Amino acid sequence: MQKLVITLGEETGVGWVWRSYADELAVVAFIGVPVCLGIAWVFHRWQGVIGERNEGVRNVLLNGLLLASVLPFLYATLSHGYGIQRTVSLVPFREVFVSFRSPQAALSDVTLLNLGGNAALLFLFGALIPMRYRVFAGAGRVAALAALLSVSVEIAQYALSVGRVSSVDDVLLNTGGAVIGALLTRRWWRSRGTDPMALAATPRPTARQQG
Repeated sequence: MQKLVITLGEETGVGWVWRSYADELAVVAFIGVPVCLGIAWVFHRWQGVIGERNEGVRNVLLNGLLLASVLPFLYATLSHGYGIQRTVSLVPFREVFVSFRSPQAALSDVTLLNLGGNAALLFLFGALIPMRYRVFAGAGRVAALAALLSVSVEIAQYALSVGRVSSVDDVLLNTGGAVIGALLTRRWWRSRGTDPMALAATPRPTARQQG
């Protein structure tokens, strides 16, 4: 996963991240989100599921936002990093402990971005997935899904040799962020009666059936 411990003169921390990722954030916001919503709408129409209009709109919005929420995660983890070789870190919390080795390091922008940034990457995904699918309506299920996604990306990082560190701490932080997001949206989790994965899809009636 991308490590934000980077020194470019004195340009580090939040300012460096904004200057480095402003274009990517704009692309996600103004192009990625509308495209993902369009894909979700096309998929919804292709399914041909009959239901309440408000429910259909909700499903399209959640599906589109779920798809869009993964884009920053994939970009930040699979784009080419600043390292020259692939590295693996399999000791849990080692990088976290290093970040808190001194009060100055613990309160630095670098620590905030390393820990908070990794936790934020799947925060929105974790918040939305139980709202859309009841099968993931549980902190443990969200954690399992987020961990699976994060581990898959870490393996892809190593296999593709993109110059990043494949770290177990990244998996823990990604998963923790997803769980926190899920817990914050708990009151809006999908109920059994409205979960399309729990109900058989009803095809649109044909002209003969309507007649």
